[in-house]
Amino acid sequence: MKGLDQQAGGAKFKKAVLPVVILILICAGIIGVFVYYDQKKEEEDVRPEFSAVNQICELATLKCYYHDVAEYEKQPDGFLQNIFFKYGYKKFWIEYDGIIEIGIDAGSVQVKEPDEHGVVKIYVPEAKILNVDADLDSMERPISDTGIFTEITANEQSEAFSMAQAAMKSSAQNDVSMLKQAQDNAKELLKQYVLRVGEQMGQTYTIEWINKPSAAS
Repeated sequence: MKGLDQQAGGAKFKKAVLPVVILILICAGIIGVFVYYDQKKEEEDVRPEFSAVNQICELATLKCYYHDVAEYEKQPDGFLQNIFFKYGYKKFWIEYDGIIEIGIDAGSVQVKEPDEHGVVKIYVPEAKILNVDADLDSMERPISDTGIFTEITANEQSEAFSMAQAAMKSSAQNDVSMLKQAQDNAKELLKQYVLRVGEQMGQTYTIEWINKPSAAS
């Protein structure tokens, strides 16, 4: 009987211990899950955030101020060419001011996360003309040379204005040194920005410029 009582007591002890063990394992599992997600969150939080690329590119934009002369010329039509006093002939010049903005397409810039060696790869596209703005209010009264009974119309002045904008844009597009300067400005500002982000995180980054954008992952 005593042996049976001991066996029964042992069975009761096992039945009492088993739920406790299971509870401990469940608690340990829960704690492990929380620790895992806390560590994961901490890892995510320490990732560098390069979200100011657009603002950096805006700061790098060059504004070039122009003062130029728009020229317009029209010869007499058809039989009027043989009439004296150049009836129908007109030529005029208008001085004007303008601004050309040269910069980087921020949407094409790529700043990769640093690798295990702290190397940050950055792609910066070539600079381009972002905006051409010939100031209509700055256009002075035309200096003209016209035939008899020939006037310069408002439409012709508008056409000269459009031609001036096109000439300004063409001039800027052919200015290789200015385009290069705009790209270099963007690179330098991006470099200082990335290095500063690294310093704030207690990291030392190295910049590697790449000539082609990386394929989207």
